[in-house]
Amino acid sequence: MTTVVNKTSVYEMEIESNWKRIPKTSESRTENRLSQPLHSYKVFNNPNIVTEAWYPIVPSRKLKKLKSHSFKIGSQRIVIFRGDDGKVRAMDAFCPHMGADLGRGEVTGNEIRCYFHRWKYDAEGNLNEIPCKSKLPFNLKIQNYDCEEAYGFIWVYSGKKAPYPVPKPAGLENVDVEGRLLLKTKLFVHHHVLMASAIDLQHFSSVHNLHADFKHEIEQPIEDNFYWKVTGKLDHNGVRNKLAQWLLGSEFGYRAVFAGGSIVALTYGIDPHFRGNPNSFKLPTLHVLWGCLPDETGISDAYVFVIQRKATGLLGKVKSFLQFGLSVGLLAWLKDDDVKAFPRMRFQAQNLIDLDGSVGKLISLTEKLKVSAWSYKN
Repeated sequence: MTTVVNKTSVYEMEIESNWKRIPKTSESRTENRLSQPLHSYKVFNNPNIVTEAWYPIVPSRKLKKLKSHSFKIGSQRIVIFRGDDGKVRAMDAFCPHMGADLGRGEVTGNEIRCYFHRWKYDAEGNLNEIPCKSKLPFNLKIQNYDCEEAYGFIWVYSGKKAPYPVPKPAGLENVDVEGRLLLKTKLFVHHHVLMASAIDLQHFSSVHNLHADFKHEIEQPIEDNFYWKVTGKLDHNGVRNKLAQWLLGSEFGYRAVFAGGSIVALTYGIDPHFRGNPNSFKLPTLHVLWGCLPDETGISDAYVFVIQRKATGLLGKVKSFLQFGLSVGLLAWLKDDDVKAFPRMRFQAQNLIDLDGSVGKLISLTEKLKVSAWSYKN
C-alpha cells in the first residue's frame, strides 16, 4: 500500500512552527526601519553600549582554585581566575604579546601565565616575567577589574574601580544576607526593557490584572543607583485584586533598586500587615534581584536571585524556606505574564502618554549612566 504525504499539511505545519518560533537574537531591531523608524538612545536599550556596573559571570563553585576561564559580556572578553589564596581576579582576556586567550593559561600562586609564550602577569595585570628574557624589555599592564562574590556568583565591575559593592535589595542594606539563584532566563529583549517593566505602572493592569492608582518617588543615595518607592490603592475589579485586598488590605507597595543599568532588585511589600491592619501580624517582605548580562545582538540573559536575611537557628531556617517558596510562587505568577510580551518586541518610547511618566523617567536616568570601555562603540 502506498502512503501519500500531504505536502500542503507539511508546509502549513512549517509555517505554524515559524509563527511560534521564539527569536534567539534581536532581529526585530532591523525590521520596519523605513515604515516605522526606530529611535536609538545614547545608553538605554542600546546594544552597542555597556554601562559601568556589576555583571554576573558564573557561579562561584564553577571556578576552582588555580583555574582560569574567559567570558564574554557584550563584545568584551575578560578572563577570571582564582588564585592560591582563593580570591578571584579579572582582567582583559587577550595577552598583549600575540593575543592568546588568557582563559587557556595557567594559574600559579595568584598570577596567570599565558599558554602560548609563557608570559606571566600578576594579580593586577602587570607583566612580571618573560621566560626567554632575563630582564623585562618594557613595562606592560593588562587592565584589571574589581571582582566580588555575592549570592553564590562571581560578579565583575566593568569600570576601572567599583564605587559600590554588589547591591542588596531595599530593606536589607544593613544586614547579612544570603542569595540563591532561582533561574537563568533569556529575555529576548535588552535588559533595560525588563527594568522599565518593573516600574511600568500601566502594565500592572493591562498584563497582570492588578488595578491600582499608583504613585512613585525616586531617591539616588548612591551614584548610579536609583531607589524607587511605588505605592498604590487597589480597586475591587478582578480576582487578583480581591485576593490582594484580602491579604494586604486596600494599599500595595514595593521598592525597586536600579544599579548601574545592569541590576534591578525588587522588594515586594512596604511594612506589610495582614489585611493592611497595623495591629495584625506582619507579613514577610520578598526580595528578588535580577542580574543581567547582555550579548552582542542586543538581547540579554537574566540571572534571578532570591535574596533573604541570613538565617540562623532552626526557626530562622524554616522561616527562610517558607519565604523562598513564597518568592518562587510570586515570580512564577508575574514572569509568565511578562515574558509573553518580550519575544519580537522592538522597544519604542517615542509616543509615551502621561501615564507612562515612570518609564520616561527611568529612560532619562539611564541615559546619564557612565559608559564602559567594554562598549562596542563609545
